[in-house]
Amino acid sequence: NNFKIYLKWQKTSNFDNILHQKQINNLDVSKYMEGSYIYGQDKFGHPLMWDTGNKVQKKSDLTIYKECGEDGMDQVLSYIIKLLHEVKVATNRHYGLPQGIVDQSGDDNKDDVDDDSKEKQNGSRN
Repeated sequence: NNFKIYLKWQKTSNFDNILHQKQINNLDVSKYMEGSYIYGQDKFGHPLMWDTGNKVQKKSDLTIYKECGEDGMDQVLSYIIKLLHEVKVATNRHYGLPQGIVDQSGDDNKDDVDDDSKEKQNGSRN
């Protein structure tokens, strides 16, 4: 069952606190992130990540990824996903946009009136 797989991943990946983790497999987390950058966002506010492609070249040294095993790679993936999530939350907070899941049926949107008025005051909506 996919939900059980997700729960196992969440437990082993330390997703909620992953950004406080300084090392994965006794190696600084930044080593796993070399060549990857968050450089902006799309029109929906989703963060955009750029990768130089150095990891996929024929002569690339992927030793650090091979040595960290499946659990270590889950932690690296968790770190990247959490970093992207934090960028989106910070952007939404900065522009006064809703922080949580918005119900598209219309029932939940009535609570977003304050957010909409903030955007109009800031000139971010026409």
